[in-house]
Amino acid sequence: MKFTGNSSVKGGGAIDVAANNLKIDDGIVFSNNLAANGAGGAISTDSGSTTNIGNNASFTGNTTGTNGGAIANAGEMTEGGCVHPMW
Repeated sequence: MKFTGNSSVKGGGAIDVAANNLKIDDGIVFSNNLAANGAGGAISTDSGSTTNIGNNASFTGNTTGTNGGAIANAGEMTEGGCVHPMW
């Protein structure tokens, strides 16, 4: 699955998660997504969220107007088995 060329005026050019759980399967591609005036060019999560990113997920060319070119994470993130709180 690919998320390519998506945009948002605020955060999360492709996905914006608020107080929920997000699972990104192995091999998902995020490319050239834009969060124009917010954080997280591809994905933005808030402090009540848990994100699990599978192996070999790809993030390329994602941009933002503030911070987190690919991911702006305020919650807990697991990436390929490694946990990154507030990463």
